Amino acid sequence: MERRDDLPGLASWFMGHNIAMEKATSNDDIQSALDALLSPNVSIQINGVSVSRSDYIQTIVSIAQGRTSNDVTYFSIIEVPTDPESPKTVRS
Repeated sequence: MERRDDLPGLASWFMGHNIAMEKATSNDDIQSALDALLSPNVSIQINGVSVSRSDYIQTIVSIAQGRTSNDVTYFSIIEVPTDPESPKTVRS
């Protein structure tokens, strides 16, 4: 695998993947967007209850199937800095 020196920051990476989910219209598109967003080894907890990756994806797909519109606003995204003395806030 080739090393990339131009990796995006966490905020832009997340927003890019989340926008792909917002624009997904078919179940296959939603599934592909979630596969790109979530690691195969992701650990998911909702209200303290562990949820498998596949159950989480199926829940999101079933919710997204009936949507008629979608609007997401990012008020603030905090990236964990490499230098703890210089936190970075990204606003969109």
